[in-house]
Amino acid sequence: MKIKDSLFRSILELRAKRHSHLVENININSNTVLIVATLFLGDLFMLAPFIAALKKSKPDVEVILVCRDDLKELASLLKVKHIVPSTNPTRSAIKRIRELSDGGLVAAYCIFSGRWLPAMIDIEVKKVVSFRDPSGRWDHLITEKLDLPKDAMPAIKIPLLMLDNNHPDEDLIMLDSWKPVGEKAIIHVGARSILRRMPIWLITYIVNILNNKAINIIITAGPNEFNDLNKLRKLIPANVFNRIDFELGSKKMHELVPTIISSNIVIGIDTGFLHLTKALGIPTLVLLGPSQEEIYGGDNCYSRSIHLEISNLTCRDKKTFHGLK
Repeated sequence: MKIKDSLFRSILELRAKRHSHLVENININSNTVLIVATLFLGDLFMLAPFIAALKKSKPDVEVILVCRDDLKELASLLKVKHIVPSTNPTRSAIKRIRELSDGGLVAAYCIFSGRWLPAMIDIEVKKVVSFRDPSGRWDHLITEKLDLPKDAMPAIKIPLLMLDNNHPDEDLIMLDSWKPVGEKAIIHVGARSILRRMPIWLITYIVNILNNKAINIIITAGPNEFNDLNKLRKLIPANVFNRIDFELGSKKMHELVPTIISSNIVIGIDTGFLHLTKALGIPTLVLLGPSQEEIYGGDNCYSRSIHLEISNLTCRDKKTFHGLK
């Protein structure tokens, strides 16, 4: 199947390269839009404001979302009409989109998913909105081309540039139906990248603060993302350790949503998990993010990260944490 999909993509790209341009202003009798966002978890949930803003400006809009297959359960939290899980354009995925968009698409938004632009030649769509393809290969398939802003801005706001309603405030358009209902604190310590995993000393520091305030603690991480459990056991009192609930990869991410919404704060380092908690409306404290110059680039670089709403910290390097020395 993978060989067939690879061959299909090669032929599709060859056809798209020879395609002169998409037909603009075709007659489409539809209220359906396509959003292609084959992104990782954190980037996917940065789309929550974009999707909510789209629905706010067009209440009758129906959204088809293309996402990574491993994120389809979590993508359902974005409350779109249809989800097509397919990281790359395949024959079956394109066929499914055509079936769901009977009557055509009023717009297709390709959000940092340029590999899907060639598929637009086989989908009936009135306009394709996308940031310019860095290689320039597929720019002829974009009917509304956007440039990234010259001045750095919170990454959560960048997709909003695709809309025509003057960049709405993302604070107004989170997933409003989800609200924190409990009195627990989650400390998320894991990440795919070792650089983004919370160090043991910082975990201990936060645990002690929360314990002194008699706050129930949950420590979360993905599979094989936290291997210091025995070390943590030695660093904090036994009665404190025994009160902590651990979720260290035994559940899939979407299965943790009830745990997340039963908490009133999530503390961690910039990871997809924290993008999810922010999108769910949970107060989220990010102690380390891509403002560190040596690891993630300086303040003038685009960070595909949460808008931290903390602008003038002095601790912007790889050896310190936001607000903590």
